[in-house]
Amino acid sequence: MTSSDARIIAESADPYSTTRKAHLDYHKLNRERGKFSCQLKIRIRYEHYIGTWFEYLKVSRKEMGFILEGTGWQISRFIPETGSVYVAIIEKN
Repeated sequence: MTSSDARIIAESADPYSTTRKAHLDYHKLNRERGKFSCQLKIRIRYEHYIGTWFEYLKVSRKEMGFILEGTGWQISRFIPETGSVYVAIIEKN
């Protein structure tokens, strides 16, 4: 639940800006499986602590807009950062 003037500040990176073969191969495999190109399942490890697996998604600006369609949320603006990284300011429709 959020207020009517709620705002989400989301950081992502455009996965299509890479030229690394390992990344491109992974993106292709994901698409063949019906997933987003840079849909990851990861977990964090630190010394003897091991977290649970969780889904992590990096998307292009266009894909972020697609994900938000029909949710009642929209991108009000993008803030570019270094390289492929960007921030999206997301607000309610």
